[in-house]
Amino acid sequence: FYLALGLALGRFSTASMTLLARAFVALGVIFLSAAIPFALAADTTAGVWALEGAGLLWIGYRQGQPLTRIFGLVLQAGAAVSLIAGLPYPVSAPFANSFYIGSVMIALAGLVSAYWLDRADTGRQGWERGGASWLLIWGLLWWLGAGAVELQRAEPGAGFPAAWLWYGLLSVALTEGLASLVVWPR
Repeated sequence: FYLALGLALGRFSTASMTLLARAFVALGVIFLSAAIPFALAADTTAGVWALEGAGLLWIGYRQGQPLTRIFGLVLQAGAAVSLIAGLPYPVSAPFANSFYIGSVMIALAGLVSAYWLDRADTGRQGWERGGASWLLIWGLLWWLGAGAVELQRAEPGAGFPAAWLWYGLLSVALTEGLASLVVWPR
């Protein structure tokens, strides 16, 4: 409710309405963060928190708020700790289980955050310089690590190197397709 109200009020150009809209967005994010663990399992909560952290980084970029960007990064790190702390998770099928999906959500949050932090080049603080590269590495490590864990479960032994090669090729194809759709500044 507060997020929708904040977005609706954000359309007004007066300074008081803009401040009120930002306050409603902040309240909406806080209530959403607090409600997620009650609605979802621990592994899914971690992934949603990571995506919420990427959203906060984007909001912080759009509003020029470095504290919001910091909170978004802290939320992503907390999501990773939450996912790892909940190990082991029940595994029903390779690549179709909550651990892999949560890990991919953390990876996507890191990659999206790297994109937005790289775009915020002119308004970045000193601590943010070079942060896009680290977030890109963070996202890729989660993507490749989650794939390696799932491939080890699915193809233990001699089949693992071939499966890992196919996963790598799929990753390169996805990256190439994404690069043709999204213009990255560097």
